Amino acid sequence: APFSELQVYLVNNPTGALLYSEDAPLLSIPIVNGTANATDLAINKIGQGYQVRYTAIMRKVSGEEYSVFYDSTPFDVSLGDPDALTVQRPIGGAFSGGLPFYEQPIIQLVDRGGNVYDQESSKVVTAELLVSPTGFDLTGLKTSAFFRGIARFRSLKLVQVG
Repeated sequence: APFSELQVYLVNNPTGALLYSEDAPLLSIPIVNGTANATDLAINKIGQGYQVRYTAIMRKVSGEEYSVFYDSTPFDVSLGDPDALTVQRPIGGAFSGGLPFYEQPIIQLVDRGGNVYDQESSKVVTAELLVSPTGFDLTGLKTSAFFRGIARFRSLKLVQVG
């Protein structure tokens, strides 16, 4: 076959973003019957003026390889819909039972590209202790309101039950 796969990458990348695909993690898309289907390409940073280059390797009858490419027209990436919660800062530092954690967690609401969904300032997130090998309980204010997509906990702590 003259083509076997299409390589995809950002030829103009104004923000240092990542182009990625869950279906084609190496950004190599098979060409089948002359067609390459890239159904889930995504860019992880908001920005203007991105361009994608599609490169196919061709083989002459003699066996010699050469490439052909196409550059997309410039396009912009904007903030997507909220998709997931991520931990910006986990619970950290030394702590003692009954005292608030030294470093309280910070949670982010992000779009599919990992951009903070800064349009959210009305919802809350709730902390929950899923496993407690010591039998301690999570106390303190277990809810935190988002402000511009970020929720900061301030008083979480572990206390012995009973």
